[in-house]
Amino acid sequence: MLATRQFAVIIPTMQRSPLLWEQLPHYLASELVAEVVIINNVPAAIDVEHPKLRVLAQERNIYVNPAWNLGVASSTAPLLCIANDDLLFDPHLLHAAARILRMPCGILGPNESTFRGVTSEALADSTGRAGRLRVKPVYRRTAGFGTLMFMRRSSYVPIPETMRIHFGDDYLFHQQRHRNLTFSGFPVTTPMSTTTSDPGFLPLWDGDLRGYRAVAPTRFERRFGWEPKAARRLARTAKRLRRR
Repeated sequence: MLATRQFAVIIPTMQRSPLLWEQLPHYLASELVAEVVIINNVPAAIDVEHPKLRVLAQERNIYVNPAWNLGVASSTAPLLCIANDDLLFDPHLLHAAARILRMPCGILGPNESTFRGVTSEALADSTGRAGRLRVKPVYRRTAGFGTLMFMRRSSYVPIPETMRIHFGDDYLFHQQRHRNLTFSGFPVTTPMSTTTSDPGFLPLWDGDLRGYRAVAPTRFERRFGWEPKAARRLARTAKRLRRR
């Protein structure tokens, strides 16, 4: 049986998506969630009170990567769920993720096949229905990986201050000492990047890219970069043997 109150849910927001207010009650009601930490990057107050909820109000927009750092540093639970504010998903995913995090692994993030656009059908079917989690190793960050990441607190490495919006998930991915995984079987409903797609953030791209290149995170590549090639060689060998 899984222990209760294992997760700290970390959510940066500029309050641009109504999906936050639909998903938040599911986080707060989950027995696996110890605390929900919202980093509020706009002046408008968040008028929600709950014993599990803490809102870290910012005088200005500190951007997503510093918000992740702040939220993790301000929380205490042993497991982390770092989530965008424009997601809906079945809360049973937390139970499935907690079981996976018992194993030696790095970050568990969504496979690209899990994503659904925001339609009335997707919204109606996005919560309240348990799926069957399927996981597989992943050696390069896939599209949407950073929208919803599960990991042990010990796996989190603070993102350098030179990276404000972009490449934070890349940095975390490549700092892991164990294999990263993607999951499928639990659909995630999202319009994808409600806030970070704002053209006003485009000028930050070049600076974030320079910051990412400067730290050159290669630990994960050095440790596991050989595995995909080895797997392909084994598959080719097995195919040749079957033909004989």
